[in-house]
Amino acid sequence: MGRSLCSRGIGRAAAAGLVVAIMLCSARLATAQIPERRKDQFPTTPGYLIVPLPYEFPGLGRGFFLLANIQNMFESNADLFAIRATGDVEGSVVLVDELYLIPQRLILNASYQDIDKAIIQVYQKRGMDTEKDEFNFVELNGIRTWEAGLTLTIWERRFELFALRSTGKFRVPRIRDSDGRIIVESDKPFEGENESTSIGILLDLTDDRNDPRRGLRLRLTRDESKIVDPNDPEQFTLNYDMLLYLPLGKISTWVFNFFRSDANVTREGNTDQTAIRAELGFNCGGDPACLRAEQEIVDLFVAQRKNGTATGLGGLNRLRSYPDNRFNGAHTAFFGTEIRWNLTEEFTPFDYFVWKDTRTGVQLAFFAETGTVAESEGQLWDRSRNSYGAAIRVVTGSGSVYRFEVATGDEGTQPILWFFYAWQ
Repeated sequence: MGRSLCSRGIGRAAAAGLVVAIMLCSARLATAQIPERRKDQFPTTPGYLIVPLPYEFPGLGRGFFLLANIQNMFESNADLFAIRATGDVEGSVVLVDELYLIPQRLILNASYQDIDKAIIQVYQKRGMDTEKDEFNFVELNGIRTWEAGLTLTIWERRFELFALRSTGKFRVPRIRDSDGRIIVESDKPFEGENESTSIGILLDLTDDRNDPRRGLRLRLTRDESKIVDPNDPEQFTLNYDMLLYLPLGKISTWVFNFFRSDANVTREGNTDQTAIRAELGFNCGGDPACLRAEQEIVDLFVAQRKNGTATGLGGLNRLRSYPDNRFNGAHTAFFGTEIRWNLTEEFTPFDYFVWKDTRTGVQLAFFAETGTVAESEGQLWDRSRNSYGAAIRVVTGSGSVYRFEVATGDEGTQPILWFFYAWQ
C-alpha cells in the first residue's frame, strides 16, 4: 500500500512537485520509529568567539565589526551574541538567547538593535524578473528595534510552542541609484514604524536538536503585523518549514528542506498613488531620476499594500548566492538539499585565545537550492533562481556551527561566514 501511494504521488508530480513527493515518501519511512536523542539537549559546555573582522556585503557596504558569540555563559544554557559595526554600517546589535525562566521548560530570548546608519538594496520590482543591477540604495538611520520571545519546550525539545513580539522604527533620509548617485534627498526624512507578533509550533522528530543526522522536523509560524499607520494593510503570513534528515553511513547525513510562505491580506492598505507620493514627500520637481525612483517605490508600496509580503529569499539561509532579501512577493516557495559529510566525530576542547570551544566534528557540505516568489500562487515556479555551493564547518559542543561557505548563482559568487546551520 505505502509503495503504491508513493508511486502514484511521484507519477503526478512534475518539477518541484517531484522533489516534494520524494520527500514525503522518504519522511514516512524515516519516521516509522522516532529516533532516540543521541546527545544532551540542554548542553552547558561553554564556548566563545570574540574577534574583529572586516565585512563587505552586497548593498551594505564595507567596514569592520567587533563580534562576540558567547555560548552557554558561566556553564548555563544562556547565550549572548553581540556586534559593534563601523564603516558604511554603524551601530550595535545584542541578542540574548536560551535564558531559562523555568529549567528545561520555559525559555526567554530578547534582542536590541541600534543602528545609526545603514544602506540596503531595494530592488525596483518584486518577483523574480529583476536583473542584478535593477535596484536603488536606500539609506537608513535611527533604526531602533526591540524583540522579546518565549518558548515552551517539552519531550527533550521535540515539541515546542513559541511567541515573539517586535517593535521598531527607522528613517529614510536619501536614496541613491545603483551607481551611488543621490536621486532623492529630503529635508524631512520619511519615518516608518512597525510592530509584529509571531507565534508558532515545532515538532522535532530527529536524533539531536543542534546537529541532527536522521529524522523529521516540522515548523509552522504565523506572523502578523500590527497596524501602526492606517495606510498599511492588515495581513498575516503563514510559514511552513519541513526538514528531512536521511543518514549516510554512521556519522553523515543528507538533508532536504522544503519551505513555503504565504501572505494573507485581510484588509488592503491605501493604494492611491497620489496619497503615497504625499507620504513619501520626495519633492522631485522635474528631476527625471527622482521621479523614476519615486514611481518605483510607489509601485512597491501598492503591491505590498494590496498583496502583502511573504518571507523573502536570499541571504544567509535560502538562495545563499544572492543578497539578503533579494526576492520578494506575496508567495514564496523554496527547496534545498545538502550533503553534510562529517570527517570526524570527537570531543576535543580547544583554546585559541579569541576562540574557545569543544570541537565535536569537522564537516564538509555540498548544497543546491532553488526558489521562487510571485504575487499569486498560480505564478509560483513560472520563474525560479538557483544557488549551489560548498562549505567547511566546525561543529562544537556549545551548540555553535562555525561555517565558511561559498555559494554561486547566476548573479555571482557569495562567501558566507556564520555560526549556525542555514536550515535549523
